[in-house]
Amino acid sequence: MKPLRMLLLALVLPLAACDETRFTADPLGEARACEPGLAGTWRIEDDGDGAPEYVHLEPDCNLRLLRAAPGGEGGLDLDAIARRTVALSPSIGRIDGTLYLSLTDEDFHRAADDEGGDTGHPEASGGFHVYRIELRGESAQLRGVDHRAVAHALIDGKLNGQVRKDDEGLKNLVQVDEAAGRALLRERWLFRRDQPLRLQRVRAEDLPPGIRRQVGAQP
Repeated sequence: MKPLRMLLLALVLPLAACDETRFTADPLGEARACEPGLAGTWRIEDDGDGAPEYVHLEPDCNLRLLRAAPGGEGGLDLDAIARRTVALSPSIGRIDGTLYLSLTDEDFHRAADDEGGDTGHPEASGGFHVYRIELRGESAQLRGVDHRAVAHALIDGKLNGQVRKDDEGLKNLVQVDEAAGRALLRERWLFRRDQPLRLQRVRAEDLPPGIRRQVGAQP
């Protein structure tokens, strides 16, 4: 998978391998009431190839991943580059005061490969990917679950589900209903990954022109 496309808010966290953990039910249920403070445009701080990426979250929870042109790309159509967007429809809500974001498996893989590549698990399609959102003023972190810890819990029988490992990494499927999923999110060990995705809010006037037009901001 392209590392750049593995950036979520994913949101998808940049992973060393294409590990993933799916829940069979969405712990957030049908909630679509987004946190008012999240709406706007955020720059992904972990992009390493010189092509800034942004997350634009609408008040209705719909989200787009936007990419600006890398520096020094003379002669390219900057607007065409900025139009390489990925539209996602996450659920965002609070459980015990903590913010979470969930993506359908389809959206997760659309973010990873906007051409709609193979999910890698056709024998057990569907499911949801869950992230914890940590807000600190104008900064935010998106933290994914600890896939290896989940795999160990599945193998030890502490969780119900399946573990599969292939050349791309771990593929965990956690079999839960909504209530069990919410209870699992309260476990401190679930989100102890050391590499969250870091985001920084960007004012409209500070956005590149192509991105500014994409989000409907005044020039």
